[in-house]
Amino acid sequence: NRLMEELDNIANTTSFNGKQLLSGNFINQEFQIGSSSNQIVIATIAASHTSKMGLTRFETGGRISSSGEVQVTFKNDNGKDVFQFQK
Repeated sequence: NRLMEELDNIANTTSFNGKQLLSGNFINQEFQIGSSSNQIVIATIAASHTSKMGLTRFETGGRISSSGEVQVTFKNDNGKDVFQFQK
């Protein structure tokens, strides 16, 4: 899908001062926000690739039918969020 490819391209190429911002490499970056050296903010930007966004795409090539009970389970990457559909 062209849109997904473009989102990945943006994640791979967006940078500021030579640091990639959206690729997952922007980890624990310190910024001084005040006049004293101990006035800092530490920031991390997670990867923004389409495979990391939590979007799910589900397609079938034909009709699925069943004469009995059907159960489908979807699990999140962390294994904690489980979604079950039953009919």
